[in-house]
Amino acid sequence: MARRRNAQRSSYTAALIFLLGLFCLISLNGQQCGSRLWRQQIPQPYLPEYPVIVELYYQTWEILFTYLKSGNSDNGLVSKYLNPENEIFIQQAPTTQIALFGVYGSAILPIMESLDNFYLKQRSDGFISRIYNAITGDYLHTPSVVEPMVNPPLFSWAELRYYQLTGRKERLYRWRPTLENYFEWLNKSCAGDGEAFGLYYNSILGTQMNNSPRVANELGGGVDISSQMALFARDLAEIARICGDSTAARRYQQKYYQIRLTVQNRLWFDGDRFFYDMNTQGIFQRTKVSSGFWPLLAGIATQAQVEALVSHLQEPREFARPHLYPCLAANEPEYVRSGAYWRGSVWGDQVYMIVEGLKRYGWYELANQAAWNHIINIARVWEQFEADTSLVESVDRGKVKRTIWEAYSPEKEEPATRWDAKFYCRPGYVASSGFGPVAMLIEDILGFTAWAPRDELTWRLWLLNEHGIYNFSFGNNLVSIWCEKRENVDAPLKIHGYTSSPFTLRLYVGNRTHTLHLRRGRIRLELNPTEWQEG
Repeated sequence: MARRRNAQRSSYTAALIFLLGLFCLISLNGQQCGSRLWRQQIPQPYLPEYPVIVELYYQTWEILFTYLKSGNSDNGLVSKYLNPENEIFIQQAPTTQIALFGVYGSAILPIMESLDNFYLKQRSDGFISRIYNAITGDYLHTPSVVEPMVNPPLFSWAELRYYQLTGRKERLYRWRPTLENYFEWLNKSCAGDGEAFGLYYNSILGTQMNNSPRVANELGGGVDISSQMALFARDLAEIARICGDSTAARRYQQKYYQIRLTVQNRLWFDGDRFFYDMNTQGIFQRTKVSSGFWPLLAGIATQAQVEALVSHLQEPREFARPHLYPCLAANEPEYVRSGAYWRGSVWGDQVYMIVEGLKRYGWYELANQAAWNHIINIARVWEQFEADTSLVESVDRGKVKRTIWEAYSPEKEEPATRWDAKFYCRPGYVASSGFGPVAMLIEDILGFTAWAPRDELTWRLWLLNEHGIYNFSFGNNLVSIWCEKRENVDAPLKIHGYTSSPFTLRLYVGNRTHTLHLRRGRIRLELNPTEWQEG
């Protein structure tokens, strides 16, 4: 009987996908919903007044297809994975970055399987390297006290995003021991020394901020790695809870509280109202870099600290540049207007980190503004910028027309320069830049957040333009839903769509909210937000 119900559900879903695709072609003023078959297997953003933004979304996936690689018995890597770098090495940071936004395309690409390469290579003591030889499968260098050979430990964040979107627990059960062993290795091997006791350190190369003016911190406390370890502990507590292990959940939650309190008290400098790295003698390394905002995402900052950090984000002399947000404050002496990699560039992963941190503390309006600014700037570069090919590495000169770049200038509508402040950064590179065209488009511009384990879809309708999403799969639900254009924020909402199964729709307009329980089939709603309760 269960098998028959599953077969009926699969048949219904397949038929619904076909009908939704046909309906798109007919109803959206001729807008093409997907000229390639793979487009029918991922969410399809609907934003008819901004076709360039939608094109950027699809181009991100097209670039990701070029990253496909194959493992073999010699290197011990999975059969199919993504590698944005080269044929020789696989790197933890870009792979994790892709997983964080690429989770929406796990039906068409080996997004999560790419993380498995690093899990499978875990050493018996828990160590996972930031870089492996893709030919032999060996890690590049043995970790040492000075150079632990780690990247930002964000595996657990990616795994929970996948669970949130799919409702599937299999990966959490399978890889939980691996993640816990990795956390314990980091907890021991990257522990700060001296006055930085209770904090964590990483090398500049490990942070990814290769040419940043951040001072080499040796065994001191780094804001980003310490906040990431707090986030890691909090995630492990949640994973343990999902897996039914309340004892482990309490243990990791307590560890989270411990790290949070230490960062909150030790890395906050009242004089500048900012989070800084600190050396082993307890001296602050007072350079305002984007790593100072990681305590937002990790839920570490107090309300007073959040307000202070927001003031830095809104200060034109610091981070409120024409393209939000540079990785280095504009009033720092090492700031470079063209970017010069980590001396001022706008990096998509850093913007996403800040946006997610703002939302954690309820600053949705500022988060939306930042996401919109980021995507619009990327779109303008894509549409208007013509690169001087003499300033592009010869190997990349065929990729410069209408493409997504590795990073962007904070001052002009153009790509960022690389470390030499002369040549442009890499074109056709989305590991760091895919957050805007994919995750921020779906979550912050269109306003959708799925909670598959609860069969719940949250929709924050801040756009007045006609907008929505088609073919959005979360858990067992396949939903297409869109809202007609409105004159103002208080205007009635006219919402249309279809769903393959019942789900809960939680709507937000400003600080007003309304919850609906929708049945399978057609969606047709007319709602007046002024009648909703605040919440």
